[in-house]
Amino acid sequence: VANPMTTTNYVVYGNSGLCSDVDTVTVTVLPGPQLQIDPSAAAICVGDTLSLVASGADVLIWSDTSGVSLSCDTCSTALAYPQESMTFILTGSVGQCSATTSVTVEVVPTVVAAISGDTTLCLGETVQLTASGGSSYNWSTGDSLAVVNVTVPASTFVTVEVSNGVCTDSATTALLVYPIPLVNAGEDTLIHYGTSAQIMASSNASGTWFPVNHLTCGDCLEPIADPPSTTTYCLTVVNSFGCAATDCIEITVDTLCADLFIPNVFAPDDAGHTENNCFKLYGADC
Repeated sequence: VANPMTTTNYVVYGNSGLCSDVDTVTVTVLPGPQLQIDPSAAAICVGDTLSLVASGADVLIWSDTSGVSLSCDTCSTALAYPQESMTFILTGSVGQCSATTSVTVEVVPTVVAAISGDTTLCLGETVQLTASGGSSYNWSTGDSLAVVNVTVPASTFVTVEVSNGVCTDSATTALLVYPIPLVNAGEDTLIHYGTSAQIMASSNASGTWFPVNHLTCGDCLEPIADPPSTTTYCLTVVNSFGCAATDCIEITVDTLCADLFIPNVFAPDDAGHTENNCFKLYGADC
């Protein structure tokens, strides 16, 4: 039994008495198939196909564990469309020699991208959006987390690409940005104690004042204010989109008296003198 690694000549000598002879046999060692499959391993999404390219032999025969997942059993390039992970076996021959190799194709579940969260906001506000369906995320805003905070200057579309490392999918949502109302509570005002001030506010929406103490109305734009002390009044307005804006006005109440004088004596009506028969405070601008 001969198993040479290379082509070898074997010589045999024989004799019978005075007679002898010699013979030679050549055992030719043919090169075995050097089978290769490209790719050597792969992962695809459910429903996708993969091109398997074989080389290294004159005759190629494919087989797989299901028997129905290849486009061709004897082609050097076969399309694989497995519905689950499986191994494809390749047998190749060159002359009398043959070899076998294999490739495993992993079938990964598909990705279904989704975006959830509030998609309406007022100008200047921030909304939180959450992406789902995979393990990595790439937002059109430049973010790469599943949960992002988004602020946009106008209505627009936001897209996220979701991946599980093999399969990808994308989802898009529209962000509606509503304007905030205009509001001006008026000019800060100085009044003397006991007097009042006319507030001249303006807005393109309806609103309410806070506090409402010492105002002639709490939901009008031009109330009259007579606070006993310095007070800040804030007007909050809300438009039809539910967006709010606030502006404030300060009414300063001047309660200081000039030349304040408190007598320490008084005289009852006596001998016709009546100017000092009442104990009281004296001062200017009070």
